[in-house]
Amino acid sequence: LDSQMSKKEKFPDLIIGGGYRVEKVSPENHFSYGMLGISIPIWDTGENRVQAANARLKKEEKVLVEKKKSVEMEIGKYQSMMVYFKGLFSSVFFDDVNEQEKILGIAENGFKQGVIDINTFLQTEVQTHEIIDQIYLNWMKYLETVSHYNLTTGEELKWTR
Repeated sequence: LDSQMSKKEKFPDLIIGGGYRVEKVSPENHFSYGMLGISIPIWDTGENRVQAANARLKKEEKVLVEKKKSVEMEIGKYQSMMVYFKGLFSSVFFDDVNEQEKILGIAENGFKQGVIDINTFLQTEVQTHEIIDQIYLNWMKYLETVSHYNLTTGEELKWTR
């Protein structure tokens, strides 16, 4: 739009006007007048403004191309992360929780029977909680990645595994 407006500055402007004036003197003077004028751009033809507008247009086009590349890279990053997390969750990752809980149950029974000392029991308990925490944190990172991906692509948010 700016480029089109600057191209119109090259053309002459036609000025037409008129008016009516009353002077409050004795006797009153009444004046009617008309005016006709034309302005011809001799020195300032608007060429610099056209060049500046075209330069801004090219800059904005390049910014748009870079933004598109940036969004495509972000989408690729989120897709890679989702593939990673799906592979992580489809492996024995969740089975580790069940196995670790069984080990904790055995350690707890062994501690109650006096077969396992307190340090071994506490280490087993800490290890179990660390594994469960890590699975929970990875699951939250996965959901966050899905959320960012859907936000970036404009898709409906789906909380699926």
